[in-house]
Amino acid sequence: MKLNVARADLLGLLQKVMGVVERKQTLPILGNVLIHSEQGRLSLTATDLEMELIAEAALPEVSEQLAVTAPGRKLLDICRSLADGCDVGLLVEGDKLRLQSGKARFTLATLPVDNFPSFEAPAVEERFVIDGSKLRRALEQSMFAMALQDVRFYLNGLLLEVEGTALRAVASDGHRLAYSEQILDAPVNAQKQVIIPRKGVVELHRLLGDWSGEVELTLGGNSLRAVIGDTVFSVKLVDAKYPDYRRVIPSDVGRVISVDKESLKQALARVSVVCQEKFKSVRFDFTAGTLSLSATSPEQEEASDVVDVDYQGKPLETAYNGSYIMDALNHCGGESIRFGIADGSTACVIASEGDAASRFVVMPLRL
Repeated sequence: MKLNVARADLLGLLQKVMGVVERKQTLPILGNVLIHSEQGRLSLTATDLEMELIAEAALPEVSEQLAVTAPGRKLLDICRSLADGCDVGLLVEGDKLRLQSGKARFTLATLPVDNFPSFEAPAVEERFVIDGSKLRRALEQSMFAMALQDVRFYLNGLLLEVEGTALRAVASDGHRLAYSEQILDAPVNAQKQVIIPRKGVVELHRLLGDWSGEVELTLGGNSLRAVIGDTVFSVKLVDAKYPDYRRVIPSDVGRVISVDKESLKQALARVSVVCQEKFKSVRFDFTAGTLSLSATSPEQEEASDVVDVDYQGKPLETAYNGSYIMDALNHCGGESIRFGIADGSTACVIASEGDAASRFVVMPLRL
């Protein structure tokens, strides 16, 4: 079996699928990619048993049939090392894959195609289409709040919920929560919730890149499949029930305080210099027209700053993790944001002025 393909085409496909291939594998075959060509199409498949990524390209000049598995990272390094604009010849001889480009020759060990793990297609429970930019925005406004190795394993992923014409993405680490809602062009038949594991969320966000076309999402019993152009991404879901996030978002915030986002970010960055490394505690003192920020370190170092705010209520004292507030501000659109605070001992809700599609909840720290 022999195949000739442009270096740029092969490199592009390899770069798409390599995010799934771990450097250290429990099974040698998982370090390989499956190369398959047939009837003018070339496809590469990679899997880690929890995710599968198939990248295809229509290449009319590809007429030969080929099926082989080869070390993914070595193939990627070889393609990167070759000159721009060259072609790559692939020849399968027994258990070896021989590559030729110009005067360069490479021989790689292969593993049987039959041993390459297949990813079972999800049983269709809900299928819908969403604009790629909307899905990317939903992930960006929520994924930063996922937990990193929490014993409550469902918090180490992201909740994706569809209901009617709404797609919602929710993430929380137990100390903060990020919520984003996007509108679908057509309603789904019923409400459906799934939890995507952290690695799957990161990979899906990477694949979306600057893709602005449609994305077809299929939600099955234990997996999710996303079709992004000529790329098919599948991931096994977290088998758990996500807590009711609606109970975490305060419905009665009492005080609503408006502040210029950029001014607050700059002041928060300044006082955070002396914060405790672990908790990043920053004190927020709201008075009529002003917000005073202050922080201290275990070595009794101090920092403070003042920001103008639109607030005429009673004085309010509270404290938050400065990094959590900064993350929320970085994902708020617009120039002005709103703080919704009932009192100093309850969570605050941060949102952009005039934008109800995303909200960020941060629990207070003890003063």
